[in-house]
Parts: sequence; structure tokens; C-alpha cells
Amino acid sequence: MQQYAPNAFITKPKAVIGVNGTLSGSAEGEADVQIVMGIGQDIPTVVYSTPGMQFDNIGTEPFLHWLLLLANTSDADLPLTISTSYGDNEATVNCEYSDRVNVEFMRAGVRGTSLMFASGDGGVGGVQPYPLCDKFRPTWPASSPWVTTVGGTQYSNPEHAWQGSSGGFSERFEQPSWQASAVMAYLSAHSNDSNFYDPSGAAFPDVAAQSTN
Repeated sequence: MQQYAPNAFITKPKAVIGVNGTLSGSAEGEADVQIVMGIGQDIPTVVYSTPGMQFDNIGTEPFLHWLLLLANTSDADLPLTISTSYGDNEATVNCEYSDRVNVEFMRAGVRGTSLMFASGDGGVGGVQPYPLCDKFRPTWPASSPWVTTVGGTQYSNPEHAWQGSSGGFSERFEQPSWQASAVMAYLSAHSNDSNFYDPSGAAFPDVAAQSTN
């Protein structure tokens, strides 16, 4: 912050909340905080640092642990906007778990918190290597209808999608009615190969922004 935003008054997070209590050793978390505080200069920032994994599901992110912590935060201390860059392939997440997390997403929304999630950085194939991508793999929580998912673009004039930006259709959650016209317009302008994806699922991302430099 001192090097790239020398005029900033706020150069450190307001608080780091969670069991970890530190960002030490989390390169992605540190990068997220630097980007958020650099772009949103002098906006007080709170960092949630949550270790662990989903219940009985090794290698997946502990979203419910964090959301329960958020649920027990007072209205006065509840963040208005939360940005999260982590996620998993939708198919690796237990259905009961994703349904339970969706309930907490809804609760946060009702309380006035906007939840922003990265669409993912593995392209439409998720974490599959490109030559082995025989089906598009949606990422989660990006595929949840209860969060705002942000995809990545690159270049300008013209600006177009970044090849690593994940997106597509959920294989688990139904498509909300408010997405129907946008999906129909997309499908009419692009080839629709049902062997790779099911266009009846919830579509993501919701929006996109520059993601390369």
C-alpha cells in the first residue's frame, strides 16, 4: 500500500476475524486484501480468515464455518459487501452441504450484505486439464443463485472474456426466471451443445470485470 497507494490513509485491514487470526502463509488471501484495499482506497476492510474444510469432504473450502461466524456478527459490525475468490468444482461438494450454505447466503442477503464470488480461474472445464475436458464443470459457490458471481475479461477495444474465467450452467441449481431472457439471447448467438452443458441450470457469472494486467 505504501508503494502503490502512497496517498492512502488506511493501509491495514480494520480487523482480521477468524480462527487463523492472521493472513500469514495465505498468498491468495494476501493478494485479495491488497487488491481490494488498493482499488477501494480508504474504505475500512475486514478480513475473515477461516481454516479447515467442508464436513467429511477433504480438499474443499470451509464456507459454512465462515458463514456461521458471519451469522453471529452484530448488524453494526456486519460488512455491507464481501468479496471471495475461493471455490470448488460443484460436483465435489455434497448436495446437503451446498443447500445448507445457500440458506446462509440468503440470510446474509436479507441482512443487507452483498456476496461477491469469483467465477473461478480454470475455464469452463474447472480443474480438468484442457486436453481431458470432456464436459464443462461448473464451479461453486459461483453457481449458487444466491450470490453475485464475477467473471474475468481482458484487453480493451475490444474487451473479451479471459480464457481462464470459469462460467456456464449449474448442474444442481435451477435457472432463476430473471436469467431466462439473457440465457436465451446467449444461446441464440452461440452453438448449444448439450453434450457439454445443460442450459436449464443457473447461469454464471452474473457480471464480469478486467482480470488481467
